[in-house]
Amino acid sequence: MTLVAPPTLLPVGAGGWPCDISYDLDETLQQGVDAVMMLRLQAERMNDAFFPSTREYSRKWGFDDARLRALGEQPGAATVIMHPGPMNRGLEISSAAADSERSTVLAQVRNGVSVRMAALYLLLAGDSHQQSTPIEQKGAVL
Repeated sequence: MTLVAPPTLLPVGAGGWPCDISYDLDETLQQGVDAVMMLRLQAERMNDAFFPSTREYSRKWGFDDARLRALGEQPGAATVIMHPGPMNRGLEISSAAADSERSTVLAQVRNGVSVRMAALYLLLAGDSHQQSTPIEQKGAVL
């Protein structure tokens, strides 16, 4: 797995994770990839210090039409395009990429609702047969 992002948007400590880190999306795509997972740029939680402009972000790290076309040039050309939604079309992903036959975005969004519902059910319903862990026995809250 390779994380590709501006250095300012990578999680603190990511250098110690068992993955590669790149700052060049085109170089990473040229190596051949099975899947590309774009994430939403949450501009409402940022100030302008993370990157110079949204235009530069889109140009350097957004999955645009040119990058979509370049996937077709790869051997096998079976790369899946993913995004959990909601999308900022034209910023982190182009409409052509989001709506392409390679895209799994709609399935991700649809399945994400079911996964969140199941997680909430398990958390709220409880399980009387569940054994406590040593951490819970010591009174820690996870």
